[in-house]
Amino acid sequence: MPAALVVLGLVLFATNLGLISPDIWPWLLRLWPAVLILLGLELLLTGRASWRAALFLVLVLLIAGGLGAGRSFFSLGGSPRFPVPPPPTHSAALDQPLGGAREAEVTASFAAGEVSITGGADAGLLAQGNTTPDERGLESSYRVAEGVGRLELREISPGSFGATQSQTNLRLTSAIPLRSLQVRVGASQLQADLNDLQLRAFDLQVGATQATVRLPARGTVNALIRGGASTIVVDIPTEMAADIRIDSGLTRVKVDETRFPSSSPRAGIPMFGFQNSYRSSNFGSAENKISLRIQTGASSVEIR
Repeated sequence: MPAALVVLGLVLFATNLGLISPDIWPWLLRLWPAVLILLGLELLLTGRASWRAALFLVLVLLIAGGLGAGRSFFSLGGSPRFPVPPPPTHSAALDQPLGGAREAEVTASFAAGEVSITGGADAGLLAQGNTTPDERGLESSYRVAEGVGRLELREISPGSFGATQSQTNLRLTSAIPLRSLQVRVGASQLQADLNDLQLRAFDLQVGATQATVRLPARGTVNALIRGGASTIVVDIPTEMAADIRIDSGLTRVKVDETRFPSSSPRAGIPMFGFQNSYRSSNFGSAENKISLRIQTGASSVEIR
C-alpha cells in the first residue's frame, strides 16, 4: 500500500509538471478489468483473493503507463519531440519574435483587470504585450520545435490585498496560422478581437467576467467558451457560417436567429436555455465556418 501511494503521487506530480501526458489516465482506466482477472485467477489457484495482488497490479500499471507516456512525450523517432523550455522571462512588456516558427500555439492567463487581445503584432513578432502597473508584469516562456512555436504567457500579480487592477494588452500575429489560442481570465473585463487572425482553435475560460469576443472572419474554427457568473457577447463575422451549441445553467440566452436558426427544441424557462442549438443553413457547404460551444453557469450569453 505505501509503495502504491508513492508511485501514484509521483505519477500525478509528473503529470502536473507536464512530464507525463494527461492522456495516460483514460488509457489506464481501460485496463481496470485486469485487476478482476488477477483476483479471479488467485481465487481459483489459492481459494482466496488478496488485495495485495490487486495493489501490485495497479502499481505495475502506473509504472508502465508512466514510462510509456514519458517516452512518447519526450521522443518521437528517437529524437526529442520538444526541447526543454527556457526559463520564463518576467517584464512589463513583451516582444516575442517568431524564431522561425511557421505555426504557433499560444496560452495566456490573466488575473483581475482589463484585458485586450487583438491581431496586429509587428512584422517578425509572434506577440506583443504590455501591462500596467509595471509591478504586475508578464511572465513568458517560448520554444520552437518542428516549425511550431509555443508561447506560454502569464500575468504576474503582486499578491497584495487591494492591489491596483491591471490593464493588459496583447497583440498576436496575423502572418502565420495559430493552431490554438487558450485564454484564462479571472475577475476581468475582456475584449478579444480575433477577426484578423488565422486561428484554428480557440479555448476561452472566464470567471466573474464581462467578455466580448469577435471571432475570426476566415477559415475553419473550433471555439469553446466556458464561463462562471459571466456576461459573454460573441460577434460572428458575416462571412462565417456557424454551428452553435449552448450548454448552460441559469443563463439568459440571446441569439440572432435570422442568421443562426434554432436547430433543437427549446428547453427551460423562457429566455433561459439548458441545451440550445443553432446552425446556419449553409454550414455544411460553407468554406468559412465556426463550430462554437458555450458552457456556462449563471451567465448572460449573446451571439450576434
